[in-house]
Amino acid sequence: MMPPQKIVIGLLLFLSMGQPLLADQVSQAGRQFLLVSQDARESGMGGSFVALSDGAMDLFSNPAALVILPQDQLSLSHLSWFGGTNEESAAYARVLEGAGVIGGGLSFYWIPSFDNTGGVEAAFSSDSYQGVLSYGNRFGLKNLAFGASLRYVGTAFWGAGSNDLGIDLGLLYETDWKPLKLGAVVKNIGLLTSAKGDFPFLYGFGLSLGDENKSFSVELDRIEGQDLQVQLGGEYWIGSVVAFRAGVKVQDTLNAFVQPSLGVGVRLGENYRFDYAIANIGDLGLVHWITMGIFFGSPEKSVPFPVKSTPVPVEPAVVPLVRHDKTHPKPVKTV
Repeated sequence: MMPPQKIVIGLLLFLSMGQPLLADQVSQAGRQFLLVSQDARESGMGGSFVALSDGAMDLFSNPAALVILPQDQLSLSHLSWFGGTNEESAAYARVLEGAGVIGGGLSFYWIPSFDNTGGVEAAFSSDSYQGVLSYGNRFGLKNLAFGASLRYVGTAFWGAGSNDLGIDLGLLYETDWKPLKLGAVVKNIGLLTSAKGDFPFLYGFGLSLGDENKSFSVELDRIEGQDLQVQLGGEYWIGSVVAFRAGVKVQDTLNAFVQPSLGVGVRLGENYRFDYAIANIGDLGLVHWITMGIFFGSPEKSVPFPVKSTPVPVEPAVVPLVRHDKTHPKPVKTV
């Protein structure tokens, strides 16, 4: 098992994302779990997901992508990190006929308590959670969708805690060339906070190419106080039953890293899907994700924008007139 000292050092380096951990920034370091991906499919593709749609878990990445969801979905996800660190997530999205898609999600992240000072200092631990309420809609537009997620975040990190309120905003543009989608997101906009420090503000842009059987995506993210991150990923389905995925996340100069990832997915009929991903984060070892998606009802082809129906004129029926003459004598009434 990884030594406790290495766990603490690794968490501070990875979660703080290069920002100094002064006393008034401990709460800020505790909020860094908001940058962690919850979904196995997204993680297997290097995190490049702002222009893709996965279903209910979209509310954590880009709420605008919820509009592509063809049916209601429940997603459950487990993340396993080094040193017993775990995250459990759940998300549910419901399609509102003609009124967009609404969703809600919960995520719990914790680091087990331990003491490597012999009781001289308090044991280290971290417990964080977030509740998310999301909505996506096209608002009558043909190709463009909007989305927003309201986040309530609670953190307890190394003896300090905070309760915060933030918001994410997203866009998804489906081009007239069907394989190409463009996405943009601004995440962790702080609205209210009970402690010093800021949310890990992030803005990103990405594109995806592909169809239901194969896809490629690229995403460029900028986290406040860091250099640009580049995320690439691809996916290929065999017979719409088994998928193979690969991706990489790269950042240069400050906190330079290269994080490769792999993933697989399995569909069981129309209502169940299981995804697994693994990523290498260098000295901090391997991270594992497992996600289960449950789809409700039969998928329906979504209508991207209102279609006006044109009434078809109906010609009046013509009844032939019959003349009662010698050619056509009147009928004889019989008794």
